Amino acid sequence: KDIAEMEHMIDGYLSFARGEGTENTVTASFDKIVKQIVDNYAKAHPGKLRLILSASSYPSLPMRVQAIRRVIDNLISNALLYAHSAELRLKFLDDELILFIDDDGPGIDTKDYAEAVKPFVRLESSRNRQTGGTGLGLSIASDIISSHGGELSFDKSPLGGLRVLIRLPV
Repeated sequence: KDIAEMEHMIDGYLSFARGEGTENTVTASFDKIVKQIVDNYAKAHPGKLRLILSASSYPSLPMRVQAIRRVIDNLISNALLYAHSAELRLKFLDDELILFIDDDGPGIDTKDYAEAVKPFVRLESSRNRQTGGTGLGLSIASDIISSHGGELSFDKSPLGGLRVLIRLPV
């Protein structure tokens, strides 16, 4: 059973690694990508997810679109898995796009923030595959954002749960 679990984790990581190396960078609208993903989740989870845009338009930036989509998808999926509701807020401030993903779930203890982005670390304690993944989602998300010159970080959410911040330079 342990070997099968490890194979599953390694397969997940290798799938990520194979896909990331081949995607070209293009100039795209981060806000439109976020809006499209939120709209899809909102249809499947009515009333649980809200997007707040602080501007009528945002600058486009060079990115690997599928990689960025994977990050946003993973973070929204996590928020909805562990919380009742989530809110995304996008701001453009000081030549940075900043995406706040807040939820009302149990959050992550501040002492575990650094651990949360390490590969194969699962903070969900039951170790049950039905309630958690391989421990690669946040690690991959952090790597993708870093490869775009940005930063992924955590904080306490004003909604009571976890706040995930994505900062991308424009």
